[in-house]
Formats: sequence, structure tokens, C-alpha cells
Amino acid sequence: MRHTLQHLLSLILALAFVIPSVAAAPTSDDVDETPDQVVLSAAFPNPFQQQTTFNVTAREAQHVKVEVFNFLGQSVEVLHDGLLDAGETKRLTFKPENLPSGLYLYRASGDGFSFTRQFTLIK
Repeated sequence: MRHTLQHLLSLILALAFVIPSVAAAPTSDDVDETPDQVVLSAAFPNPFQQQTTFNVTAREAQHVKVEVFNFLGQSVEVLHDGLLDAGETKRLTFKPENLPSGLYLYRASGDGFSFTRQFTLIK
């Protein structure tokens, strides 16, 4: 168990160098936000087996891309890539097909911002 946790920690630390704009884990368990940008909620359930859901809310009208990455930093799915109106909340569901168990990152990015959170797929 200890070896597995150490391995997982090394993978998480390595991701900071693999995926651009990966921020440190947020201090709030519920949302990651910056004034006048976007709010990215925690995924639920997490860990998950079949699907997980989270929200992204724009505080002002802007283009937002929401993408999921594997632990190697490779994009596995784009969940949203388009305009969100001011105050609009988009509920996104990730239903992985043919992906192995592991740690995945989901990132909301746009002009001048990038927020990243993580979830764990257990098969």
C-alpha cells in the first residue's frame, strides 16, 4: 500500500511538468475559481467507475475549453469547446470508454486562465 501511494504521488508531481498550466490543488473542496473568470466544481462521484459529473460556470461571456488528460498528459477527451455566456453553468459528464483505471485531470482553460482538477477512474 505504501509503495502504491508513493508511486501515485510521484505521478502527480510529474504531471506538473507534463501538462501546461497545471495549478496546485485548490484549497476548497468544492470549487476552483478566480474573480471574473470561471468556476470549476469538484467531480462527483470521485473516485468513479462508469461516469463522473462536474460543473463549469463562466462569470463573464467567454470561450472555455474543458478537456480530460491521462497521467501522461495526453488529451483523452474534449468535453466542451465553445462560448459560455455570463453566469452560464454547463454540467459536464465524463463517461470513459476503453480507458484504464487511474488518475485523470480535467482542465477548464480560456484566454488568460486555466484551472485543473483531478478524478480517479476505478474499473
